[in-house]
Amino acid sequence: MICLLCPGPGRRLLKEPFNKLLNYGKTGKGISLGFFRFFRYFMTMETPLKIYTDGGCSGNPGPGGWAYVMVKEDAILSRDQGGQKDTTNNRMELTAVIQALRALKTMNAGRQNAPLCRAAVYTDSQYVQKGISQWIAQWKRNSWRTSGKKPVKNQDLWMELDSLAGEFSIDWKWVPGHAGVEYNELCDRMTQEAIAAIG
Repeated sequence: MICLLCPGPGRRLLKEPFNKLLNYGKTGKGISLGFFRFFRYFMTMETPLKIYTDGGCSGNPGPGGWAYVMVKEDAILSRDQGGQKDTTNNRMELTAVIQALRALKTMNAGRQNAPLCRAAVYTDSQYVQKGISQWIAQWKRNSWRTSGKKPVKNQDLWMELDSLAGEFSIDWKWVPGHAGVEYNELCDRMTQEAIAAIG
């Protein structure tokens, strides 16, 4: 499989011209095989990975937790959670997405023939969703300062998220928290478990 939608270095995955993906040969089987390969490629392109994330704190600042769940075609591919003793809600929300994209990058290292390059990230944090899809471009133009000329909070995490996000084609989606969204609710429970484990 080839992901033509991967930005930047990801395009190097295209190891052969697109017409060879269709495999038109002189064997008489080329057209049918080519159609099958193209159909399989097209179907993969149309079913992006879904990543649900959540983060939170007991007190703000205070002990916090994060969690993510990766879903493809209604099957959970990966999930994880963790926590920190002294942190903030926003840092945990950012950390959840960062940990998910780190895991996706590691997962792709073992899937050289079918990398998962397209994803939809679902978060109930407008800080994360708007920050990465709207505000970050201006922050970078302003040398990581806000429109009020103040330093951007959590710059270290924003820089890492920006770098990781650049390796994939991502659609950033906001979902309301505690609204019955199945995997968002699962992430919330995992986050609370991570906070409780800190003690």
